Amino acid sequence: STNNIMRVKTLFNMFTQKNNVIIATADSLFSPCADPEVFANCIIHVKVGQTFSPRLLARQIADCGYTKTDFATEPGLFSARGEIIDVFAINYDHAVRIDYFDDQIESISMLDDNGKPVKKLESFSICPYSNLLLSSEEETTILEELLSMKNRVLGDPNEQTIFNAQVEDLYNKIENGDRSFNN
Repeated sequence: STNNIMRVKTLFNMFTQKNNVIIATADSLFSPCADPEVFANCIIHVKVGQTFSPRLLARQIADCGYTKTDFATEPGLFSARGEIIDVFAINYDHAVRIDYFDDQIESISMLDDNGKPVKKLESFSICPYSNLLLSSEEETTILEELLSMKNRVLGDPNEQTIFNAQVEDLYNKIENGDRSFNN
């Protein structure tokens, strides 16, 4: 939602800029938010020449709430094709392409609306897509709780089958790094 994106951008600016003044409504002050340390650890910084496995980068982008698709056409989406990762970070107005040679970042480019590189960048920071992020300990606790819920008896066998399938799907998504359920 637009409010979530604005909230995450504000949190990102708090971590990356000095002397922030924030004007907020009372409702927004009481909204749940990620632990500041977890949020700060989800900000991904990349720069030309850096050694950073494309598979690891794709996993970290997904862990920060982005959804993997064929094309990064709107905020919150990213694509990974071989040695090219396109990500439309919510802290930018256009998608950015990260080109690799093996595990080294060879170039970073801002893309136009048609997906064509228009401006070279030396570095790029990816802001988390969600402000509701989990630490690895919290994620482990949730996974354990999901497993214990799977065989909870509901009474109706049809409901039990549907419930078990939903729990299994959610467990597999989290285990495989798919955070698309946050969106």
